[in-house]
Amino acid sequence: MDWARQYSKSVFQIRLGNRRVIVVNSYDDVVNIWMNHSCQNNSRPMSYTFHGLVSSYQKFTVGSTPQSATYKRKKRAVSQLLNCKSVSSHNSVICMEIEYILHKLVSEATNSDVELVTYLKYFTLRCSVFLMYGLHLDCFGEDNALCNEIIYVESEIIKLRSPISNLEDSIPFLKYFPPLTNAQKAKECGHRRERYMSELYSRFRESAKEGNSECMNSFVGQLLIEEDSKRLNDAEIYSICLTFISAGLDNTPLNLNYLIGILSQPITGKLFQTKAINCILENSRGYAVKAWELSNKSDLKNVYVHALVLETLRQFSVLPLSLPRTTTKSFTSGNIQIPAGSHLFMNAYAANHDEGHFDNPFEFRPERWIDDNSQINFATKVNQHFAFGAGSRMCSGNGLALRQMYIFMVKFLLMFEVHPPDSNLMVTDPFLSNGNALATSFEPRSHNVKLTLRNSEKIHGMALKS
Repeated sequence: MDWARQYSKSVFQIRLGNRRVIVVNSYDDVVNIWMNHSCQNNSRPMSYTFHGLVSSYQKFTVGSTPQSATYKRKKRAVSQLLNCKSVSSHNSVICMEIEYILHKLVSEATNSDVELVTYLKYFTLRCSVFLMYGLHLDCFGEDNALCNEIIYVESEIIKLRSPISNLEDSIPFLKYFPPLTNAQKAKECGHRRERYMSELYSRFRESAKEGNSECMNSFVGQLLIEEDSKRLNDAEIYSICLTFISAGLDNTPLNLNYLIGILSQPITGKLFQTKAINCILENSRGYAVKAWELSNKSDLKNVYVHALVLETLRQFSVLPLSLPRTTTKSFTSGNIQIPAGSHLFMNAYAANHDEGHFDNPFEFRPERWIDDNSQINFATKVNQHFAFGAGSRMCSGNGLALRQMYIFMVKFLLMFEVHPPDSNLMVTDPFLSNGNALATSFEPRSHNVKLTLRNSEKIHGMALKS
């Protein structure tokens, strides 16, 4: 970002060891290269650490699989599982998992400082495991060790996926000196991941044999009963399972954690909450219980809550450098010739904070997403964010993640008021609060919020019944 400002240029070529990488900073150049040339910009680079040590070919996630026939099959299957109709049909699952976590918060985390990120990760993990396998994880009880293991290992793996954290990926001869690299850690993470993925699949098979309808109707159940001509092989199904477990944990809970941290800020946090709760109650004629029930529907009618989520995705930009791409064909962008085989980095944080596109981009302002008709203005290429990437490799789970965050915040705001903590208030600048500058995603340092109950006892009971 600093170079882009200093030299008034958006596109730079840099060297990472023996590799040349093209870094793109501006909103318009991201739209042009990632979206207008999505067919040429449609693969992933292979890395020694992530692909060679953490994974083997059949153990790549869908998103980390290079362009190939197997990638196309997996991508098509995931897109079908996560299309708008499918996501809407799983609203009841999302609501069930939200109410499970709200129940825990009501009983454990009110009227004193609390760090929410673990609760939010449990929510995301439970959603993913139930949708994928039809299994209910008891994150606070007998499955606590398993859940914590998944969360920890996936956090370590996303660090190893970073294009700048592994010297051996850019300086190949270092792979012959394992003590100087992350090689041992990468192998260990791969083995630990294999163990819990096998555990989840074993539980699924056991429950499916007993005729458990939730398992049979899960995503894995659907994939296994596909007709022979459409059915994926076992390695491809495993890859999709791995994708669902890993993809949400570095995104949805961290975005929710940031948004609730914003709501805990003195003065502005109270203002955002007032606007949001007024919007929610306006759409339910002032009845909080009706608003709770309406939040189970498939629409996103509470415009200000939707805007809060969109602004969080833009402002926080949880994957600041997105995930790297590789071009499969050469193309020209402006006066720049980009050859096939080029490695591309989207500076998603810079594009999401482009002063030429967003007014006061470093200010958290949800109103920027609301048009003159009090509707969400979110148009492809014209007014959007890049938190989920862009183009042909854009995250297929963006609709599910948006719906999870939206419904969570509606129910959360109906249940709780958020206040500044007595200590350890969140630092709103993602770079200043980041605990690991080399990781793929922002890793915010711990912060607290304070929660008090809002609204009627009936709403509290609706959550406590779960």
